[in-house]
Amino acid sequence: MLDVSVIIINYNTLKMTDECICSVIEKTEGISYEIILVDNASSDGSKEFFSNDSRVTYIYNDENLGFGRANNIGIEIATGKYLLLLNSDTLLLNNAVKLFFNYFEKYGDAQSIGALGCVLKDPRGNPVHSGGLFPTYKALCSYQLNQLRVDYIRSIRRVLGFKRPIRKPKPLKTVNEYEMSYSDNYSVIGADLFLKNDRFAHFDERYFMYLEETDLQLKLHLSGKRCYLIDGPEIIHFEGGGKVKEHILHNVWYDFSSIIYAKKNLKKHPFVLKLLVFARFANPIVINRSRRFLPKIIAI
Repeated sequence: MLDVSVIIINYNTLKMTDECICSVIEKTEGISYEIILVDNASSDGSKEFFSNDSRVTYIYNDENLGFGRANNIGIEIATGKYLLLLNSDTLLLNNAVKLFFNYFEKYGDAQSIGALGCVLKDPRGNPVHSGGLFPTYKALCSYQLNQLRVDYIRSIRRVLGFKRPIRKPKPLKTVNEYEMSYSDNYSVIGADLFLKNDRFAHFDERYFMYLEETDLQLKLHLSGKRCYLIDGPEIIHFEGGGKVKEHILHNVWYDFSSIIYAKKNLKKHPFVLKLLVFARFANPIVINRSRRFLPKIIAI
């Protein structure tokens, strides 16, 4: 058995994915590992580039299966004792894989560790969003309400002919994330999720994108395991390397996921949540692009 299986999901991010793989190989030493690259039907030449790449075990999906399902495919063939689920838009700055491995081996049982991550950095070295508290129903509704406000202000500004874009919502605060990670109610984002290759390492495939890693870590939490950010590993996260062009459609998967999460884990009927999503989709500037998603939301 290998020490670690590094699993990377690629979706039309050939250059970034190659740079990520190079950083893993360049920085990782002192442990045995493999790199499993799961491609979600990329059309940017990734298949031709990686299919004969001896650095990785390459799996090509004929359709975009989303984050969770693609990772599950990689996990099924992983031979490592541990898994590092690594975003394609990341770069390792040091021997992060070994540092995660050493910490889990040393403190895993004593600290009841379920998953690890680190405080991610932007290209300038500033800390970026690396995790957070498990969402409450109120928090999910507040997010939708804020998005609703932003979308409608955008719509009104467009009608009035304003060309200057509206200021984006403020990003989540990261100043106290390291301290917050020692809360009993914390989860690590999926960009650098390090965990054991065991029965808990499986995503609920109802999630296409977003909150699937939170759902997985909630299972760990309910079993008595805790998730932490640790000192040592240094990873750059470019955030949004494979982002969807349209703002509204980029968020639609989070809308789906939040409804699924609320029904499954918060034991609440997501009526208010669905109502807020419908209100967003009724926005005149997006209704034509979002109409096809409405039946899916009703079905959840």
